Amino acid sequence: MRVVVAGGGVAGLYFTSQLLRLVPNASVYLVDPKPVHEFAIGIPIAIAGLVDFHNLLYPFERLKRITYVKATAAAVENRCIRTREGPPRLCGDYVVLAPGA
Repeated sequence: MRVVVAGGGVAGLYFTSQLLRLVPNASVYLVDPKPVHEFAIGIPIAIAGLVDFHNLLYPFERLKRITYVKATAAAVENRCIRTREGPPRLCGDYVVLAPGA
C-alpha cells in the first residue's frame, strides 16, 4: 500500500506513525515545504530556558520508514497530489490531507 500524506505537522506525523504501526509494510510519502517539524508546543518550555530552541526542530530527513518530499501540495487530483515544486505529482492508493492551521 502506498500512502501520500500532505503535511508534516502534528496531525500528519501522528497519522503516519499510527499507519506504520498498523500496516508496517506501507510505503509512506510525506509532503511538506519545510525540511523540519517544529514542536511548537515546546516554545514556552524553551522561553523558560528549560530546553534550547534548536531542540524543538526535527529534520524530516531523519524519519525512518517514511520518504520525505520537500514540496508544497497545490492540488488533489484523484489519488494524486500535484506539487508546486519537486516532483509534479505524487500518487498513491490513498491521499491524506493534514495541512495544519
